[in-house]
Amino acid sequence: MRMQTDPPTSGPAAVGRQITDGWWGRIGDIRRQIDELEFIRGLGDGSLPREAFLWYLRQDALYLHDYARILAAAGEVSPTPAEQEFWTHGAQSSVAMELELHKSWIPADAMAHLAPSPVTQAYLDQLADVAAGRDYGQIVAAVLPCYWIYADVGARLARLNRPGHRYGSWLDTYSDEEFAEQTRQAIGFAGAAAARSTEPGRHRMWQAFNEASWHELRFFAAPLELGVREG
Repeated sequence: MRMQTDPPTSGPAAVGRQITDGWWGRIGDIRRQIDELEFIRGLGDGSLPREAFLWYLRQDALYLHDYARILAAAGEVSPTPAEQEFWTHGAQSSVAMELELHKSWIPADAMAHLAPSPVTQAYLDQLADVAAGRDYGQIVAAVLPCYWIYADVGARLARLNRPGHRYGSWLDTYSDEEFAEQTRQAIGFAGAAAARSTEPGRHRMWQAFNEASWHELRFFAAPLELGVREG
């Protein structure tokens, strides 16, 4: 499944959508592996050990803190005011989400001395390396999987929610229409950047998108692969 949008039928926007749809198809195997993860299945049916879920949330909070900086970097090099506003707002939203994670699920003292796991750090290192190059296309391609994969997986998880679900309040966050719209915009801006770029530039964008998608898989897999199962 992918995000349902009304794709443009002609012009640069249509070219951009063709490109991003192509990227989405090329990561089909990564998306299939994510869907089959024990973590995702357990989150959907409520069987996921609580400590594994909390481990994921703590790492997600660390990730969002730095991800916001990458979104801000995209805003700094955006070619249009609309794109600058979008990515800057995204950075602010990521910080707000981090704070909400702390307040709702994670005790303040649990974050005090927490460090990124090797999986989290590898993902952040990729994003930081891309941002350091200050190439707008590569930056937006690298941040896009966090939007798109999260929204795609989340749409299915939200449908599994039910009264009394162990993680019901978390699954509710996946049905947020505002985030779905932000994802559609992120796809559109990435596609527009790809359409404007050269062939070598589009290849670098694809590489950034593909690598970040792989990190998304590793991030979802990490809690149970590392043996966090109590609770």
